Parts: sequence; C-alpha cells; structure tokens
Amino acid sequence: MPEIKRFSGFKLLMFFQDENPPHVHIRGPDFTANRGAPGGVVGTLGRIPGVMSVRDEISKVSKVSKVTKVRPANGRVLRVRFAGDRRERELDLTGLIARSKHFMPLLDDAETFGKVRIVEGGLGVAWPVQTKWGRLDLSASTLRRIAEEQQPMTGADFAEWRRSLGLSLTEAAKLLGVGRRTITGYLKKDELPLVVAIACRALARDQHLLAAHYVPARKIARSPA
Repeated sequence: MPEIKRFSGFKLLMFFQDENPPHVHIRGPDFTANRGAPGGVVGTLGRIPGVMSVRDEISKVSKVSKVTKVRPANGRVLRVRFAGDRRERELDLTGLIARSKHFMPLLDDAETFGKVRIVEGGLGVAWPVQTKWGRLDLSASTLRRIAEEQQPMTGADFAEWRRSLGLSLTEAAKLLGVGRRTITGYLKKDELPLVVAIACRALARDQHLLAAHYVPARKIARSPA
C-alpha cells in the first residue's frame, strides 16, 4: 500500500493484509518501528529517537521482521530469508491470495507472482501490480507470521507451549479436549496433527480464547448454598 505520510525524515507505511494488532510501520534514518494502536510499539529495529514517546515500551517488544532474500518457488510459494535466520523458509501464499480480492490477480498469473521484490529496506515484499491504494505488497511481519503458522509443531514445540502457558498435563488435556495419555503422546511426536498445532498457537496468541476455555487442575471452592 502507499506511503501514508512523510515528515522530518520519517515515513509512515502500511501494507496489505497486515497481521493484528492494527499498526503502522515507521521508518526513520536510524531505526524502524511498528507502532500499534492504541499507542503501543509492536516491534523495533535500531535506535529509537528520544523525541518519541514510546521509549518505555521498547524493552517489552520483539524485533521488527526484515526480509533479506525472496524468490518464487513452485505454485504460489515464496522462499524467504529473514534477518537473523540462517536458512530460507518456504511460505505457501495460496490461501492468502485466494481469500483476498487485492491479491486475486496473482492466483492465475504465475509470471507476475514471480516478479516479487524486496521493498522498504526489507520491511516487506511487493509485486508489480497497482491497485487504487497503490502497490500490491506484504509486510515482513506478516510473512514471518505465515511462516510460523505453517511450520510443523513437534513434541518439543508442544512441551515449550505447555511450559510457556504454565499448564499441567491435566490442564493441557482439558484445554484441548483430549486425555492425559494423548498429551503425553504428543510430547513424543515428531509432528503433531495440524488441528492441534493450530489450536495451540491460537491459544498462545489470544489470551481471551485461553481464558474462555482454561480449567484449573485444582478444585475451586463451591459457593455457599
């Protein structure tokens, strides 16, 4: 999408199909940041100027994703390398393209899909397609999110998921609607069922979803009659 605003050496940018929470990308001479709503910083890269009112938030956020290499593969797959990664990742964009009116032209146009390029110093990638809002593009953070969602979940990943949420075996079993033996089996698997991986990642990202379905293992005192 187009540049929103340029002032004093700073650029405010947005990208198509960007991941939640809603935010803009701020690019300056020495830094890059994703500023979320309301008023928080989603990610940063580089030195944050003191004139910004978000300094206290910096220690709480992750690094901004950057693409250092991108090339097309078979179908609607991109091979992408992110800053800090040693290897390329394969991202299948078929679903995103098929479910977005903006990206739909790429579904039947392999030649144009293959012309993907890095833009904004690695903050995203773009194709030579113009919409009424500007260029057709995707942010690096959206690409990383897709890569993480498409990566198989292993038993070790599942163990880390349970640890990060502080779940006992019983609590994890109740949360996923399975028995304790099944949970123990997941810990030994090379790859968990896709539906389990999707559920685990959704629960880790959405605290409301987790709170709605979490049942503590310890007994809760009953209300007096």
